[in-house]
Amino acid sequence: YQRRVRVTQKQIATMLHSSILFLGLLCSFAHGLMFYLPAETEKCFTDEYAYDVLVSGEYRVTTPGQNAKELKLRIVDSASNIVFDNKGEQAGKFGFTTALAGEYTFCLTDNWRGQADGSADRLIELIVHSGVEAQDYSAIAKKEHLKPLELELRRIEDTVDMIQKDFEYMRDREAVMRDTNESTFTRVSYLSIFSVGCLLALALWQLFYLKRYFTRKKLL
Repeated sequence: YQRRVRVTQKQIATMLHSSILFLGLLCSFAHGLMFYLPAETEKCFTDEYAYDVLVSGEYRVTTPGQNAKELKLRIVDSASNIVFDNKGEQAGKFGFTTALAGEYTFCLTDNWRGQADGSADRLIELIVHSGVEAQDYSAIAKKEHLKPLELELRRIEDTVDMIQKDFEYMRDREAVMRDTNESTFTRVSYLSIFSVGCLLALALWQLFYLKRYFTRKKLL
């Protein structure tokens, strides 16, 4: 009986893990970028997040040497509020929870510390995780003393919560777009009515003018 229970729990854990993988594909994202960054040049990337989403990541300069430069990473939200500033460190990690829904901009600049020495462009690596992928579940399991099955359930709960937030964000965006479309349609309708009115007024004026012209010329 005990052996049968263990097999059942293993099967449940397998199904839960499969569910997590499927749900994770819907709402969890991980972006990895590697690119050469010229000195004194700013390169920015944007990503869109819902409200109250955990975002984490890391950055590093993979080109050895060239200590005459400092890498600056600044992350701002849709309202231009600074949510992270690396203070010129060459490598590190970052993490924040979105306070506003919308686009978040990641801007990197490789500045000279002093006088330019003609060094080549440096290779930069930027990795960004969001949603469930940004959570450190091994640390959560140790902190809350969770069993493997409980940890899988926790992952599913967080994934479902993330999906709900994404749907709510999409619904809000849809409402904004619908209001914009309705407002645009109303303005276009008024403009069309105004245009038709102007054309009718112009036609009546032309008829009145031509009637007076032909009357003066005694053609009518």
